[in-house]
Amino acid sequence: MTYYSLGRWIVEVQQQGKHRAEYGKKIIINLSKKLTEEFIYKCEKQRKKNEKKLKPLTQDDIMKYEIAEELGLLDKVDEKGWAGLTAKEAGRIGGILTSRKKQLKKKAEEEENKDESV
Repeated sequence: MTYYSLGRWIVEVQQQGKHRAEYGKKIIINLSKKLTEEFIYKCEKQRKKNEKKLKPLTQDDIMKYEIAEELGLLDKVDEKGWAGLTAKEAGRIGGILTSRKKQLKKKAEEEENKDESV
């Protein structure tokens, strides 16, 4: 709620459009209740949104976390999430992830060829 909308709400709802209010302490109590309800609603909405985001980690996710830790970015990822990384940092992680996946694929193919020749 912005200051403008808060002020507008006070004048329209609490003062009922009058220039000066005749409310005393009651306005603070009502305003406190309204803001508390709004705050609780937003917190619950955010909590539910965060619950939906929880998913099992894939092998790629695990590798991304390992790379972020190696680059010293794990604290930043934990604090701000993946979206908190700069394009350069995210690109670096993506590049290293791609090269590691290629290495793993190559290693798996070599082992498969080795098994077939035996």
